[in-house]
Amino acid sequence: MSVSRRYFAPSQLQFITSSVYRGLKLFDSYRLRLMFVEVLREYRQELGFLLIGWVLMPEHFHFLIRPEPAVPFLSSCRRRLVLSAGSGLIRK
Repeated sequence: MSVSRRYFAPSQLQFITSSVYRGLKLFDSYRLRLMFVEVLREYRQELGFLLIGWVLMPEHFHFLIRPEPAVPFLSSCRRRLVLSAGSGLIRK
């Protein structure tokens, strides 16, 4: 099985997409949508990436970003966003 590698270059746009575990429609919840947006805002400030555009759907999301500087944080950022939303659902 081949392993997909990601390469990060300065000023290169990155398209990120991710689905929620088992296709659960977590983002149908207004509270979880707000939580997701707030966490996204915090990570954008913490990690310093330029958020060009994003779409939040009931069971997945898409981002178009430019890392400044180019660092391989994208998979951990995506994981943290999904886990944050999921933990909000569990607390409810």
